[in-house]
Amino acid sequence: MKTGIMIKTKNIIFAVDDDPFVLKFFKALFEEEYQVHIFTNGQEAYNHLDHLLPDIILSDIMMPLMNGFQFGKLLKNDERTKDIPLIYLSALDTATNISKCFDMGAVDYIMKPIDYNVVRARVNLHLSLSNLQKELSENNLLLQQERDKLEQRVEEKTATLREKDIQLIEMDRLVSTYTLAAGIAHEINTPLGIVKSGLFALKKGFQTLINAIQYWETIELPELIQTNYKTFSDNSQLDAHLRTIPGRFNRIERGIQRISNIVLQFQSFGRFETGSIASLDINQSIEETLSILFKTNSKNISINKSFSKLPTVECLSNDINQCLLQLLRNAKDAITDKGTITISTSYDESHEHILISIEDTGKGMSKETLRQAFHPFFTTKDIGEGTGLGLTITEKAVKSHGGSIKIDSEIEKGTNVMIRLPVHSGLAKTPDSKDIDTRGGGGVLWKGIDPRKLSMYYIGNRS
Repeated sequence: MKTGIMIKTKNIIFAVDDDPFVLKFFKALFEEEYQVHIFTNGQEAYNHLDHLLPDIILSDIMMPLMNGFQFGKLLKNDERTKDIPLIYLSALDTATNISKCFDMGAVDYIMKPIDYNVVRARVNLHLSLSNLQKELSENNLLLQQERDKLEQRVEEKTATLREKDIQLIEMDRLVSTYTLAAGIAHEINTPLGIVKSGLFALKKGFQTLINAIQYWETIELPELIQTNYKTFSDNSQLDAHLRTIPGRFNRIERGIQRISNIVLQFQSFGRFETGSIASLDINQSIEETLSILFKTNSKNISINKSFSKLPTVECLSNDINQCLLQLLRNAKDAITDKGTITISTSYDESHEHILISIEDTGKGMSKETLRQAFHPFFTTKDIGEGTGLGLTITEKAVKSHGGSIKIDSEIEKGTNVMIRLPVHSGLAKTPDSKDIDTRGGGGVLWKGIDPRKLSMYYIGNRS
């Protein structure tokens, strides 16, 4: 039965020889300085390795049961003993036997009869070499461990720096996009205002013209004038124009309204909002948003709701309502045939976070589309149906409140949007107007901020 490896205080020598006189000689020679264990054959010594591993082995070659060569082969093939120094002692002096000793893994060969000083010197030498080798191996192991730790730290630092580089690049890109969006909104707003006022004047003037024509048609005019007027009216298709111009005005108004909505999105995307902070009931907001999107019963879309009791959220209520509207509209648009929208809310009391899940069974998104979902101006909708800013603005609003948003999606299976929103967002109260500078293309800057450090204030912060 194996009893485990003994704890040693001195170097251990195994002496293996079938000559009792030689074994007594080894015992007397080394026992004062080393632990000496003697064995009469290789089998006996090998069996003892289950209990104790030596630091060096001295072995005869010609022995009963298991000779020195057989013993050496076992030692060489055993993972426990392959590195233990083996010294053969024998009267066999042929070159073939000596060569075979070294083939068996021996580190030395001593001819019999044994010289006391030679044996002692060689044992001490090989023990010193073995101890140095062990110390070197241990130091190499420690060095390898330290190198592994250092490489891991370098990898972690490199990954951190790479992530920061990516964040800085993304920050710079977003700042440029925000500034561009705010500038575009500002540049469009001015001529758009002129178009709006011009259209209003045109409609008013056109109505005056209609009233004048209707008035003159009620008056008895000379026959020549009536004939000329009818000829002019027929040739110029005046009646047709008078009938179609109001419809054209309406189409122009709808186009102007669409441009206005896009400008509002650009402004929301490219500046900090200064709305007031209020307590918002998320469940109620979802209900109200659903009533807006589904004014009439939609036969092809089923709505499943699972609302938990929630505390109110301190937030910019307009922003959060806009987020809910955007996400629910996306879920509705994703369902082209029949489908289901499942909305659930819950409260993480330990973190004081509200969790909102909006899941649809629509067409879903590919991995590539999902990767770009929050990128500004990215859209999968047809031209004229979307600006590609909805999810960007939603993410910005959620993050500015200290929350997070995550999207999981799979083609033909649907999409699940999960929002985590803190009950207390930490947003500052609305600043006084004297603290706000509205220079620079419709953006909002706090007074005293260096424009060169604009990026530090344009990324996700509102306070």
